[in-house]
Amino acid sequence: MIQPDYSKFFAESVKAAELKTTAETMIAEGEEVKKALSVSAKAFIAGKETVGDTTEIKAKVSFTFIYLAEEGYKKAEAVTDVSAVLPLNDPIITVSVDDVRALPVVGGYSARCSVLFSGVGLEKTEADALVGGDGITVKQASFELDSHVGACRDDYVIDDEFEVNFPVADVLSHTEEAYLTSVTSAVAAIVFEGEVAICFALTPFSENRDIVREKRVIPFRYEAECRGALPGGFARGGVEIKKVAVKVIADEGSGKSAISTEITLGFCGEAIERTEIALADDAFKNEAFLELEKKEINADKISGFYCHNKRISGVAQAELPSGGRLVAAVGERLGGVTVASDGDMLTVGGTLEADVIFRNSDNGTSVVKAETPFTLDIETGGKVDGVNVILTDFSAKMRGENVELEGNIRICYDLYEENKIRYIAEVTEGEARPVNDSAISVYVPSAGDGLWEVSKNLGVDGDEIMKYNKDITFPLTGNERILIYRRKV
Repeated sequence: MIQPDYSKFFAESVKAAELKTTAETMIAEGEEVKKALSVSAKAFIAGKETVGDTTEIKAKVSFTFIYLAEEGYKKAEAVTDVSAVLPLNDPIITVSVDDVRALPVVGGYSARCSVLFSGVGLEKTEADALVGGDGITVKQASFELDSHVGACRDDYVIDDEFEVNFPVADVLSHTEEAYLTSVTSAVAAIVFEGEVAICFALTPFSENRDIVREKRVIPFRYEAECRGALPGGFARGGVEIKKVAVKVIADEGSGKSAISTEITLGFCGEAIERTEIALADDAFKNEAFLELEKKEINADKISGFYCHNKRISGVAQAELPSGGRLVAAVGERLGGVTVASDGDMLTVGGTLEADVIFRNSDNGTSVVKAETPFTLDIETGGKVDGVNVILTDFSAKMRGENVELEGNIRICYDLYEENKIRYIAEVTEGEARPVNDSAISVYVPSAGDGLWEVSKNLGVDGDEIMKYNKDITFPLTGNERILIYRRKV
């Protein structure tokens, strides 16, 4: 009887999930709004709790409403809470907003948007695989496995200060986008490098109080302690903006202003170790046939973190006011973003949108929602997950009688190599092999056979075959003759 030996192993595969919900709140209650100009929203993760294989994410959605009042451009702000539960164990989370609107209601204006919670986690599967045993001969194969060996979560504050050549009356809006350029494993740490792109919509102290846009890019590098991380290992991670504080000091005497920004970034990361295991790929017994139950398990291997910068532009699809002068574009955003992966190709589509403010020929104010569609194809070289698409730069210009929108889109993702492990889950002994009483046997192999295939077909150890067939080389061509000598009793 055979006595097989089994060994337990764990395989981790990438699992993604998402959930869309709605956020809504009053934003301009009782305010005198002559004309609604723009509304924008940003989602911030406020908390995350994992229980078993599910994770609850809490987020805050911050709305900014820009409108025209008797005294000029004004803003109103409001914050509301949303939450979602994803069927993932401790995932890396991103939260984004879409379809942001300001709607007139009784007593003021209500702000509304859709909120998309996206998460990427690791699903661990346990399996028992044949590795050897008494009474059987096994052929071993090597497999590579990625395993989670450590995690980190930490906050980091970056600040910036710059000067503008005019006194600032108000900050109508400010948008911040944080993105990573690399995630690497170091000695007991994960290193996050990236940038924060900021855009301010400012109104100066002046008679016309036109809107002025100012842009900044702040680089960052942060090492988060992570047990288990090693140089040359693998890591994955994410960054989010958790808090923003903006302060403006206007000096009307010098005609300048200083704008300082303090941004709290939240980092989360995982250290991944790659190991090699040996499992039985095939087995036989000299005296009997074996029945092998084979199974397959997914064990994705991470290849690295990748980013692509894509510049897009196009003539806006919008009906412009006759004789109007473009004042500014605010509320820039990506709408209806879609992500599709097909083999080695990643396709990202959507629209570049903005609220474009015009000063009319009669000195009145008009606002037009302008948008231009885009489609981007990116060769990835494998399976992707955790795709993050953000707008990092934007401008709107008049081109003749049209408005041209231009933006920079950053597409980041983790790249994985699909890794399927085939193993023997169970082996049982079947019928006895027919006994060959002849003193000499001649075996005609098939082209491509190796020593293992010959041994298994004959039920004879490889050493015994090579003992009498020293001149053969593997793989075989199919023209050889394998001799087996048996001692007659």
